Amino acid sequence: MNKLLALAMILSSASSFASDSHWRVKFGGWSKHSDFTVYNIAKPNEDHRGLGIQYWEKSPKLNDYFDSTNFEVGGEAWYMKDSNNKDSLMLSTGIRLPYKTESLWPLTEASVVVGATYHYRSTMDVRYRTDTDQQTGEKYISYYETDISRRHLLTPMLMSTVTLFDTLDVDFTYIPSFFDQNGNIFFVRLGFPI
Repeated sequence: MNKLLALAMILSSASSFASDSHWRVKFGGWSKHSDFTVYNIAKPNEDHRGLGIQYWEKSPKLNDYFDSTNFEVGGEAWYMKDSNNKDSLMLSTGIRLPYKTESLWPLTEASVVVGATYHYRSTMDVRYRTDTDQQTGEKYISYYETDISRRHLLTPMLMSTVTLFDTLDVDFTYIPSFFDQNGNIFFVRLGFPI
């Protein structure tokens, strides 16, 4: 955690001379898991106690190509406790498209981020056996064991953010079960620009 904060301070001071760039601090992280076979046995952690930093700067090449002034490129470092309550680190890079709203107060900005994320996190492996109740014919789990292992993952990223009062970011991410062996995840966290 201290290394992440030190990295953020170094990067912030190094980029303070760059025009059209900005930083955002992210914190918290709450999730809702669904369709989790694994977590029918073990309840997932859904309060992630995360902390991270984002850096964005205008992209002249993308803005010229799309005849726009809004595209930004950047990245993020994010630490949290994952669904198994183990340390998790994510490094992301992507393209951000912010849209300023003037008539929807208190909503002052909405943005979409598309990119890729490297994850170093834990996964829960469950081995179980099902049997059939001889009287009712219903299946039930008669035996199970769990094992937590570490994994390196590279996944696509799609995140939307709304900014309220120019000061409070609310990030929304949906991770379909295709990218995580354990099911669908809806994730939200907070942040603020610095």
